[in-house]
Amino acid sequence: MFIIDLFLKPVFWIIMGMLYLIMIYSARYWAQDLNLQMNWWKWLLSAAWFILLSLSLAGGMTLIGEGETQAGLYFLGLFLLIDIILGVGLWRLITMKSKKKRV
Repeated sequence: MFIIDLFLKPVFWIIMGMLYLIMIYSARYWAQDLNLQMNWWKWLLSAAWFILLSLSLAGGMTLIGEGETQAGLYFLGLFLLIDIILGVGLWRLITMKSKKKRV
């Protein structure tokens, strides 16, 4: 267990941090490839949704890891449902074309 505690746990978090960094860095290019017209408030809403999704997964998995399996599954079910609904709404908002007013 000493090897796992000393080496593997920090390596896991380093890899997770690198994956998050790659996802955040490549989001701009992903939006450009999809021809999304992103401005500051769309990026802010996207970041808030991503943080909410991350916290939902972390909270549910922490409960499951602590032995509270039923509470963790309820937590995951509720918050992932909320995340999916908010994600669909955010996607519709981001892909919505702006209407230009004619004078």
